[in-house]
Amino acid sequence: MERLKGQAEIEAIAESILTDRQLIVDLDRRRNSYREAISTLRKQEKEASSGTPPASGKVWFLSDTLFVKTPRASAMAQIEEGLKRIDEEISEARKRIKSQAIELEQLENRD
Repeated sequence: MERLKGQAEIEAIAESILTDRQLIVDLDRRRNSYREAISTLRKQEKEASSGTPPASGKVWFLSDTLFVKTPRASAMAQIEEGLKRIDEEISEARKRIKSQAIELEQLENRD
């Protein structure tokens, strides 16, 4: 009975590690999308300063579930803030994976 309980605990920790790894992959995809958006906004800004006819200076931006037309600088700030949050979430997930991996190793060696 004790062995089954230990095995169930090992499986739960392993499942948690896999879930966190998938979370990191998903967050990394979102981070790459944010980087692409920043690159595009910078490119548009550079084109506007090089003499091409400027756009209105505002861009369409998806904020949660609502599209809004906002100044380019504001959109950049929001995207960069989102990047910081994503980096923090990835860092936290990596710390959890590390601690869970140590715990998993200890449980496996105990048996």
